[in-house]
Amino acid sequence: MARPDASSYACSVRTSRPASDVLDDLGRLGVEGIAPVERSDTYLVLAPDARQHFTTRRAVALTAVLAVGVLILAAWSLVLIILLPLAVLPLAPFLFEERPLLGVGAVPDVESGVRVTAHGHADEPLRRAIDGYLMALPPAAVREPEPVSSAAGPA
Repeated sequence: MARPDASSYACSVRTSRPASDVLDDLGRLGVEGIAPVERSDTYLVLAPDARQHFTTRRAVALTAVLAVGVLILAAWSLVLIILLPLAVLPLAPFLFEERPLLGVGAVPDVESGVRVTAHGHADEPLRRAIDGYLMALPPAAVREPEPVSSAAGPA
């Protein structure tokens, strides 16, 4: 479930621009507070900037330290092993995090050009920026269908 100020978004266009250029441009879109959180050759995920102080990397490191600490205490008294589930508490904020995510895929189209698809949840400034960019992309050339020969051969 996304935040109340984010709404569902879906859009798909075909373009003649290369997929890597489209994803690079969208990664540098310049919407305040929005940054790419994941990137591959064919997709990009945009989301509001993550917390700066308590990141998932720090939460996992703290969980590992707490787990090792509880295991060391359990060597002293076996009853203390019941504290082991408490080691995952640093991960709790990330389980309930509700950042709106917008995924953008760009793959070569079967007919011609590149198919760019955006889907997810986005705030209004991001929606306007994505719409403006996608509508400004050069359209893909439409390939003429090849004529079908209906010449009848000898029977």
